[in-house]
Amino acid sequence: MSSPTPYREPVLLNAQLHRHKRLKPVDDLAMLAQSHGIYLNVVEFGPASLAYPIIFVPGTAANPQIAPVAMLGLRQNDNLFLVDGRWDAPYMPAYVRRMPYLSAPMAGTDQVGVYIDAQWPGLNDTEGEPLFGADGEPAPALQGAIEFLKAYDIEQRRTQQLCERLKALGLFTDMKADVQLPDGSSLAIDGFMVIDEPKLAALPEHVVIELHRNGALGLVHAHLVSLGHLQRLVDRHVQRHLLRPGTPAGAAPAANDAPAANDAADPAAEPPPATPG
Repeated sequence: MSSPTPYREPVLLNAQLHRHKRLKPVDDLAMLAQSHGIYLNVVEFGPASLAYPIIFVPGTAANPQIAPVAMLGLRQNDNLFLVDGRWDAPYMPAYVRRMPYLSAPMAGTDQVGVYIDAQWPGLNDTEGEPLFGADGEPAPALQGAIEFLKAYDIEQRRTQQLCERLKALGLFTDMKADVQLPDGSSLAIDGFMVIDEPKLAALPEHVVIELHRNGALGLVHAHLVSLGHLQRLVDRHVQRHLLRPGTPAGAAPAANDAPAANDAADPAAEPPPATPG
């Protein structure tokens, strides 16, 4: 199962249509309340592994690429790291930090465009930083966001390469977690993958050297260490829901579904880290 996209109405940024628009800081991230999983890029594994379990989710028939995800909840549509609208963790994933912007293929072309969420609460006509200058060019704040998106897309491609290599080595294994809660109830979480440690240990020496030299081995170990945060996730779940028994359990905390072929130009249906998105 997938988290609903936090982008409510992504529209292609246009210097003419958005020439008077401004962006002010947003304190309430309520649009992320149902995001029980958020995509990660490999460059984030270090800091993310200190806060969240990092898991891998399979793709779809249309886009079978495996993607790493920060696990944010034990059931569907329940972000345990959002408290009173604020992000409650020492590290905020880049997927969240780039909002309300994203990059995605433009309809009918092979070009990538910059989109903005038209329903973002900080988007307005009077307060905050302007999107465009009087000359119609991106203002400094928007230009910084565009550079961030470019770097994000580069890291997505690196992430794809890592996942493809780990898949080729047969290192992914399906995982299921049965969580027992203090009130006697339980949660079954499945539909995700982790690295198989026995298979990792059995790799030929030359492959281990390859993974070490290209940085993949360190990323794998960051993923494995991060799984220790599952208990902390259970603790958060108990804090929030123990007094509300009977809440239905969810499936795997995954990120947004990859788009079907005819949805490729829909920026709200963002693909996993395989193509610029």
